Amino acid sequence: MVEATTAQQGQLTTAMSMLLFLFICIFLEIVYVRTTHTRSSVKIAVNIADREPNLPVEKYEFEQPIVSKASATSDSEECRIVLLLRGHMVNEDMLRRIEQYIESCKKRKPHVDIWLSLDTTSVSGQAALVKTWFGSKTKVASKSLYVHEYNSSDMAKAFPKLSTASAKAFKKWRSMSLALGFHSEAIELWRRAALPLLNGVCFVWVLELDVGYAGGDIAEMMFDYNENLDFITHPTGCKQVNKRWLHRFAISSAYDEIIPADKRMFSFEMAQRFSISLLEQIGKNLELGAHAWSEQVGCSTCLVANLTIGTLHSKHIGNPFTFKHGRAISNKVLDEKAAKSSTINRLYHPVK
Repeated sequence: MVEATTAQQGQLTTAMSMLLFLFICIFLEIVYVRTTHTRSSVKIAVNIADREPNLPVEKYEFEQPIVSKASATSDSEECRIVLLLRGHMVNEDMLRRIEQYIESCKKRKPHVDIWLSLDTTSVSGQAALVKTWFGSKTKVASKSLYVHEYNSSDMAKAFPKLSTASAKAFKKWRSMSLALGFHSEAIELWRRAALPLLNGVCFVWVLELDVGYAGGDIAEMMFDYNENLDFITHPTGCKQVNKRWLHRFAISSAYDEIIPADKRMFSFEMAQRFSISLLEQIGKNLELGAHAWSEQVGCSTCLVANLTIGTLHSKHIGNPFTFKHGRAISNKVLDEKAAKSSTINRLYHPVK
């Protein structure tokens, strides 16, 4: 009996030793996996930060871009860019800048189409002026510049519910052209007109005519933004619409339904880039009668549709770059900035 008991105790000791050994192995495996995962996560985070230092997590921050999880567009090498210049009146300085843009963009492959979209509500004959100017420029290739014209009547006809938003605009703007504050509708009119020529286009840069670029190669700046972001806007990013924002009431009932109040944000519009996906989504909303003062349309549409947002790089922003027209600079000053290494290759606004 003593021998049997001793044998049983030996077997029990052996079993316990094996269980202890298995427990230690499992514990070490868990520690190893967690350590490896942590190192891998840190490495990935560092790589992302190195690649896109300005892209934070999904937070509504004014100073930085808002980025969601959605992918923007195709990475195809044939993805084309369009430069759309908007305004209502041109002058010789603006035409010279456009000529520089044409020279810059025609060197690119795939080529960059340049469009001039003119609001003729209060000023007519601008398209003829543009045609005369470039007709005398033999070095400018034919079909280097497309011209689109529209007016307030065109906008009102295409968007019957627009008046319900414009009627609530701040008083001094109610008697002016609809295109002054409702750029999204004006851009949508252009998109519809240009649709047959937009095959293969992934992004549309929209610049106001009084934006100046100090440097000869604006295409280099545009192609520097190789992130697949649906919306690139002013460096201050998207700001929450609140009671301090002057244009918060200028919305239609459909916009009020489609865009929740907590998703309404605005951004300055002097220079922005739109993906075709974003422009199409804005177009669908406009078809439903969703209208708003355009400064809030890009940011808000992206937030509701889960599209991505970024900002212009600080290296491309000059001084001034503001909506305050009292700080306007002349084209002569813009040329002076283009001659200095510290101020070249930057966007300036307003340039009169």
